[in-house]
Amino acid sequence: MANLFVAIYKPTGGNVCHWALWLEGSGWSRLFEAIGEPGRYRLSERENVLPDTSSRHKHNLFVAQIDDYDGFITNARNCKAPENSAAWNCQEYVMDVLDAANVDGIIDDYKYQAIKSYLQSIFDE
Repeated sequence: MANLFVAIYKPTGGNVCHWALWLEGSGWSRLFEAIGEPGRYRLSERENVLPDTSSRHKHNLFVAQIDDYDGFITNARNCKAPENSAAWNCQEYVMDVLDAANVDGIIDDYKYQAIKSYLQSIFDE
């Protein structure tokens, strides 16, 4: 079992906060994020990272406890930026991964709707 969080960071060079997905298990963790610039994002996956060690870290939002963390990791690795999409960013990546995890039954509908509603209320902040 692992705990899933959305890690939220202060903006760099703009006014939109950076979002990442942090999966924390017993003695391990993984951080998934889309990094780069509009139209040129790439996926980053780092092991044993603690988001709060970054000076830009604002807070973590708890999403759910994940039993199928291997399935979640696969979803996180498979979500890619659409081709020729200048509007897609780290926040879209987080939403896409959470959506895929819900479709695959990794995150139940209730938890998914709750976090999705909240994230949509702070989208582009």
